[in-house]
Amino acid sequence: MEQRIGETDLVLILDGGGGDRHAAELAAAVRELSAGLAAERAATRLTLAVPDDPPRFLEKRQRPDRVRPVSGADLKTGGVALFDTIGEAAGMMPDAQKAGRPRRRPLPDEHAAQAHKTVFVIVSGGADTASARYDAAETAELIAGFSAFRNWHFSYIGRGAHAQKLAAALGLSADAASNAAQKTALHPGGQLYDLSAIIGHYL
Repeated sequence: MEQRIGETDLVLILDGGGGDRHAAELAAAVRELSAGLAAERAATRLTLAVPDDPPRFLEKRQRPDRVRPVSGADLKTGGVALFDTIGEAAGMMPDAQKAGRPRRRPLPDEHAAQAHKTVFVIVSGGADTASARYDAAETAELIAGFSAFRNWHFSYIGRGAHAQKLAAALGLSADAASNAAQKTALHPGGQLYDLSAIIGHYL
């Protein structure tokens, strides 16, 4: 499926490990985001991926009004294959398909960069226990390569002690990474994942 001019591909990689409450809050944030995009009739395609072993895709480049409601149970993982999920999701995007589904670093396409956007938001506790195709270094190289496209953006929302360590390993700047656990400590009772605020910066 080709990407239309002005359209945004929004890829959410959702690690629901860490307990039922975390999974439920993350699912609620995804439902709120999907409903908001549908109400706005945003020119957006949603891909929802769970970094399970193997990676699970709940939606693939779907219009927001056709995305089914996500539950906390949908986001639970067995083994966490975060790196493989990032790589597989990136390979589904139109830019990557035009370049022959590159395993690692693609070449920037300046014409495509002016036509549409691709935004990844990765939510994870920072542990990868099951990836077989990609390791941290290869995933960082892939992210760096796609970030060379002016229209590709990556954000990472971590939690716990591993959050900043993984962001650094993936080569993401402090501006592109945040720690949900720190936010919760600063704002007790507040929403754990404000996906709309993060994504709104790019749309």
